Amino acid sequence: MSTVTLRIQVDKSGASENIGAVKRDLQGMGETGSQAGAQASQGVNGLSNALNGAKAAVASLLAVYAGIQALYGIVRLSDEYQSLNDRLRLATSSSAEFEAAQRGIYAIAQQTGGALGAVNDLYVGLSRSTEQLGLNQGQLLTITAAINQSFAVSGTNAASAEAATRQLGQAFASGVLRGDEFNSMMENAPGLASALATALGVTSGELRKMAADGKLTSDVLAAGLLQQAPAIAAQNTSRAIPNPMRGHAACALGRRSSQANAVAVASVAA
Repeated sequence: MSTVTLRIQVDKSGASENIGAVKRDLQGMGETGSQAGAQASQGVNGLSNALNGAKAAVASLLAVYAGIQALYGIVRLSDEYQSLNDRLRLATSSSAEFEAAQRGIYAIAQQTGGALGAVNDLYVGLSRSTEQLGLNQGQLLTITAAINQSFAVSGTNAASAEAATRQLGQAFASGVLRGDEFNSMMENAPGLASALATALGVTSGELRKMAADGKLTSDVLAAGLLQQAPAIAAQNTSRAIPNPMRGHAACALGRRSSQANAVAVASVAA
């Protein structure tokens, strides 16, 4: 049996060249990928820097806006406080009387926690409506203080006390306490209603009837409050529980921000 031998000859040089070409191609792809990655990284860093710059710009803009708003608020409060003083000047006859009234009103608001604007308007209303009664400034401040102290004794919150103070001022300005003004006093200042009843020697029911009949006139109210002012002041002084309004609205113009305090303090101090 004969044997057939098959011999295969491989060209190694050609294969080596082909392998080298493949290696070079792969290396080139790697370098291209690295360059692309570096460019992408630079792009991300640039975007991040741009975003940080935008954030800083927005923060600066917000800070400027907040500053403008705060300044606008202070100017508005200053204007309101000036308007408050203008009303008080109309109710006083001299600079000395105005300054004394201003100090007294501020002290009452600070001590009782009443809204400065409401206390001021109450004093102005009392001054205008009691001219014919011949009350002096000290008596007007005593009545104003007694009304606000009665709110503190009754535990009336700041908002209710402010509303009731304004309604009482309207009652004095109209010359008689009745209707909504009387109901507000009974609801928000039961201590004041009790003091008036005591001064007039009547019960609460009889006091309500007097209001319905239009008998609680300014002169009756003024006389009753002046009589009971010492007792109300003593109750206010002897309170065991601190007034919940104290420190919250003492020098506020209505329910404005605490920036009003700085305006009020500066004006009174001046």
